Amino acid sequence: MIQGKIFYNISEVSEMFDIPKSTIRFWEKEISILNPSRSNGVRKYTQSDIKDFRSVYYLVKEKGLKISAVNKCLQGKKLDDVDTDARITEKLQGIRSSLTQVLMFLDDADNSNSEEIIVKGE
Repeated sequence: MIQGKIFYNISEVSEMFDIPKSTIRFWEKEISILNPSRSNGVRKYTQSDIKDFRSVYYLVKEKGLKISAVNKCLQGKKLDDVDTDARITEKLQGIRSSLTQVLMFLDDADNSNSEEIIVKGE
């Protein structure tokens, strides 16, 4: 996320979450907590809006909930709890990605060492 900004436009939010702008607009119509301010018809997302959006993104994309279930979930659960779950999931995905890269590196190193041993033994 870009640090130090007060407002983000819809293109920046779309890029942050790697989803189309049309999805953002649809979610705003269907999910009451997503309500960015507007200036001359242009959406302006604050840090708080981004946090709410991250919670919805987590529930829809990571947990696989439908929009109606997201609305029910948000009624019964504190947004801070959902945001915490989303942040934990993001961190765990980053750790998994790093470990996968290490595993691939070790596998490549092991394969190249095996080839050297075979060549030397001949």
